Amino acid sequence: MNINGKVFVVTGGASGLGAATATYLIGQGAKVIMVDMNHALGEEMQRHLGEKSKFVQLDVTDEVAVEAFFKSVAEEFGQLNGLINCAGIGPSAKVLGKEGIHDLALFQKVLNINVTGTFNMLRFA
Repeated sequence: MNINGKVFVVTGGASGLGAATATYLIGQGAKVIMVDMNHALGEEMQRHLGEKSKFVQLDVTDEVAVEAFFKSVAEEFGQLNGLINCAGIGPSAKVLGKEGIHDLALFQKVLNINVTGTFNMLRFA
């Protein structure tokens, strides 16, 4: 598939799988908008990848911010050819450990980012 000149959004683009995906897409000639919560790493990735990349600090779980983000993508780029969801967290914690039972709020945060955030990005893309 020829992706030269195509526009992609990559969530979690500041590090890990997201950064690797953004790097690959840029190498194939695509334009990439990386979104992530880590501003410092995101800016560093944008400098590393060059002019075909853009970094936007974005909370994928924020409905209003995500809607505004995709409107700005449409205005600036005129198209969106793909969304690749790599944003996610996976803190390790035992269901029952030395400190007691697993914190429900931590589990809910994981679901909110990994599941709800993914769906939120998909529905506006």
